[in-house]
Amino acid sequence: MKSAKLLSAVLFLACCASGQTLPNAIKIGTLQYGGVASDGTSQYVVTLNTTGVTAAALTFGNVRLHVNGLFEDTAPQGPIKTPAGILYVGGPPPWNLPACNPDYCVAIVVQLFTTDGKPMTFTLADGQQFTTWGVNTTTMVSKLGQAELIPGQKTPIYLRRDAKGL
Repeated sequence: MKSAKLLSAVLFLACCASGQTLPNAIKIGTLQYGGVASDGTSQYVVTLNTTGVTAAALTFGNVRLHVNGLFEDTAPQGPIKTPAGILYVGGPPPWNLPACNPDYCVAIVVQLFTTDGKPMTFTLADGQQFTTWGVNTTTMVSKLGQAELIPGQKTPIYLRRDAKGL
């Protein structure tokens, strides 16, 4: 009986010491707010790069940016494959998105959609399998003590683990 308990303890410690825990989220990029230019436009940059994080590039069916209740999709141009840099411009017509006026712009949201809207499973750089949600949402909010977003402000973009997909 003692040897069985000892063997169980040794196996448990060997398993845990291997460091093979699955992360709850992986960082794959950044969302950056560029501020308001003299022509009244704002630039929003989404950078996606899975190099060193995943074993292969990832493909998203759509990358959607929300600003003050309006949004713009990349879907009409086709899938987005990492690494990718996407520039969104907001302002007066002909732009679809609004400029991020400092008086009322407190959040920007980016959503990454898988190609079929369902959870996506892929291999991480360390060989582990990772399943993420069909839609991952990242929100940039004003920094602590600030009433609005600051030009140049960045926030990381994460893919979160869908525990049901394990």
